[in-house]
Order: sequence, then structure tokens, then C-alpha cells
Amino acid sequence: MKILVNTSTASVKVEMNGDLNAEELQHLIAELGNARAQITKATERPMGQQAVIVGPGFWAQWDITKDQHFCLSFTHPGLGWVNFALTPITVEGIKIYMDQYLGATQARASATATETDVFGGGGTVH
Repeated sequence: MKILVNTSTASVKVEMNGDLNAEELQHLIAELGNARAQITKATERPMGQQAVIVGPGFWAQWDITKDQHFCLSFTHPGLGWVNFALTPITVEGIKIYMDQYLGATQARASATATETDVFGGGGTVH
């Protein structure tokens, strides 16, 4: 399998022979994501209707990088685990939005979380 990225034309050519097993497909998806990142600009925020993953599993861990990033991972039904390393400033910004959301909806956080709540089932796309 070969992925050729042409940044001048903002295009990607994929050359492959035969069928892919799950591991090879996972590798192809990751490589296509890297190729897309090379030919597109990151958008400031999603515009229009976007696919939404309802009930994704997640995992969070802090201080595991030398830069003291907060590491947050979500499961995606097609991509598997998607990992993010967040700076303290980004975490503070997310906290502000979450506090506003919880205040607006009068939601109450549960004192305990079950394993299903934390790890989820991978979510569904809506």
C-alpha cells in the first residue's frame, strides 16, 4: 500500500493491491488522516450539520507527558481511540464551557461513575 500526497494540488493518491484485514485497514485510516492533514487547513470550528458520536467511551489521564499535558481519549466507532494532549489553558477553556453547560441545564454530576460510564461502548454516529 502506498499513499502519495501532492500538496500543490491538495490531492492524495492511494495505491494498493488486494484486500485489507482489520489491522491493515486501521493503518490505512490513520495514514489517510495524516495525508488529509497535509493538504487541508484546520477549520476554526465545525460549520453546518456534522456527524455526532453519541455516548463515546473516554479515558483521561494527567501529567503523563513531559509538557504536563492533560491527555484525553475518545472512542470513535470507525477510527477507534482518538487521543488528544491538551495544554492547561485549553483544559481551563473546556472547563468554563462545561461549567456553563452544567449550570444552564441544571445537571448534577454523579458522585461515582461505573466502568460503562467511563469506558463506554464506543458510541454511535448520528
